[in-house]
Amino acid sequence: MTLLETMIVLAIVGLMMVVGYMGVRHIRQSDLREDATKIAATLRAARTMAVQSGLPHRVILDMEKQTYGIEVCERGARIAAPSEDDDDDDPADYAGMSAAEIMAAKKKDVLSELGDQVAKDRAEAFADALARQGSACQPVALSGDDEATGKVRKDRGIEIKEVWAQHFDEPKKDGQVTLSFFPLGYTEKAVVVVATDDASYSLVVHGMTGRIEIQSGELDDPEDVMTHNVLGDKEPER
Repeated sequence: MTLLETMIVLAIVGLMMVVGYMGVRHIRQSDLREDATKIAATLRAARTMAVQSGLPHRVILDMEKQTYGIEVCERGARIAAPSEDDDDDDPADYAGMSAAEIMAAKKKDVLSELGDQVAKDRAEAFADALARQGSACQPVALSGDDEATGKVRKDRGIEIKEVWAQHFDEPKKDGQVTLSFFPLGYTEKAVVVVATDDASYSLVVHGMTGRIEIQSGELDDPEDVMTHNVLGDKEPER
């Protein structure tokens, strides 16, 4: 084999390797988009179920198992885990208080996006939840499926990388995160990042409307989502 022939063979092999790599990368990105879309569909389904049934629903994102699912909660169930850094949500702080007293105390700390009525509604829901700690939440089938739990494809390098939620001060990168959806159509604001080692999608959950938006890549500042209300105005707190 002449030198020219050797160079041609090496060039062909190199081209085949590049084409193969690009093909695998394209497949992985397609898989990532598909998994991100499925999680977004689950979030939308939870909102729809809450509105249609009149019962709170929640989506559980498990970053250890890399799974997600919907649960329906009895009326008055406490469906959101309190922030580890937020003592205001500790039920012990409200021991001996009536629901009305809890509502009055909690209303001062509730972030209102559209005025006092929203704060009142959320405070009432919180007070009712504390009064009925024993209420249960049960898994429900995911939209269009018989399974109650979905999974991202870890074997293809896809993971739920982190979750920003309104009731946590910092993003969660391990354990479970609960995102709550209420019968009036609102939820807590959140950003769910689904990623591989070279690509990602951000699922933005808008609090007042419950709208789920899929954005390519990671947000420059997810905290910005947490501190802007539905009118686009900057709030001093989440």
